[in-house]
Amino acid sequence: MSIYGAETIGTAILILLGDGVVAATLLARSKAENGGWIVITFGWAMGVAMAVYAVGAFSGAHLNPAVTLGFAVVGVTEWGDVPKYLAGEFSGAFIGAVLVWVAYLNHWRPTEDPGLKLAVFCTAPAIRNTVNNILTEIIAVEHAAALRNRAAFFDTFAAMGGADRMHAWFTAEPRLAYKDHVHFTDLGYQAWADALSSAVLAEYARWRDLQHLPATAPVEPPPARPSDAALPGGS
Repeated sequence: MSIYGAETIGTAILILLGDGVVAATLLARSKAENGGWIVITFGWAMGVAMAVYAVGAFSGAHLNPAVTLGFAVVGVTEWGDVPKYLAGEFSGAFIGAVLVWVAYLNHWRPTEDPGLKLAVFCTAPAIRNTVNNILTEIIAVEHAAALRNRAAFFDTFAAMGGADRMHAWFTAEPRLAYKDHVHFTDLGYQAWADALSSAVLAEYARWRDLQHLPATAPVEPPPARPSDAALPGGS
């Protein structure tokens, strides 16, 4: 599948499920009306997950022009591919939005508040205050910088091995990560699951030793996979 096709499909899935759950929660006479923020955030999380699972293997599932431009700036995505990504993302977003509009066609007219209708397709501050609204964006950027400089409690990307290791996983044979340096291939997920389970068992054994508890029976390792022999960046 081409980059354009994958990004079109992925972004359409993202917007259909993401905006769709917002529409279900906000529009009048929907069965999910007044479902609340937990429903919206969970729905968006599933939308992102399904979109990535659907097209991650083909394009890396950027699904957002900001992601594409960011990857291009840091050298993960070639600039020559950027127009394909952007065209697919804009096309997919339009298709997804139209599908949401059609799916909830009977609910637009009964919804009297125009702000609720607008909120299905975009975000806006609950209280408009330019200074405070900008401040929240600065805080978000500072949080990202804190993660990058290991000043935060937990950095998921660093926990996955960081950029250097992910590049090694991308160039490995067999390949364990896609070219976006974020998403694992099937073999990569298997290798990461094995590494994670080994780390958990080792930490549990250390805890038992500190508590002066008897050692547990050794756990039989899973059958070796081609990627287990030498994980890139591992010991």
